[in-house]
Amino acid sequence: MMLLLPAVMMLFTNFMSMIPLLHVPQPAGMFGLQDYAKGYFPASAIHGWRLWRRMIFMEREQHSQYEGLALPFFQILPKGKSFWFVCIVLEAAFVLVLAIVLQDLFMAQSNLALYLEFAALALLMKQFIAWFRAWETMRQILDTRISAPVMARLAED
Repeated sequence: MMLLLPAVMMLFTNFMSMIPLLHVPQPAGMFGLQDYAKGYFPASAIHGWRLWRRMIFMEREQHSQYEGLALPFFQILPKGKSFWFVCIVLEAAFVLVLAIVLQDLFMAQSNLALYLEFAALALLMKQFIAWFRAWETMRQILDTRISAPVMARLAED
């Protein structure tokens, strides 16, 4: 999405400025989606390098599925100690509120704020799916524990 969206937005903006007798004002705000993309791609390259090092030198991390602790200020919020509530609700709400506040303070242009609002929704869905997969795994383990004695009795007969 970050490969195409900034380019499409820039083409659309440039195309609108080429129409005669039509003046489309630039969106208000200090930073736009193009500025975000300029920071996103170097950060992705650095993150890719870190992941590559962990893939080659697997002893650098103890557990590959552990995401780490949430930001410290989430702990003072209601239900801030619940790992999944923080991941699913509070982090997505933080991104959404940040997008709205940055747009209202004219720090983010409308296209960047819209992208961040969509990212908040995508984060919520991603974390919900991760929670569901963890729940499903735990449920299968519990089902196996309960059905194991029955299966053992069937195998003995």
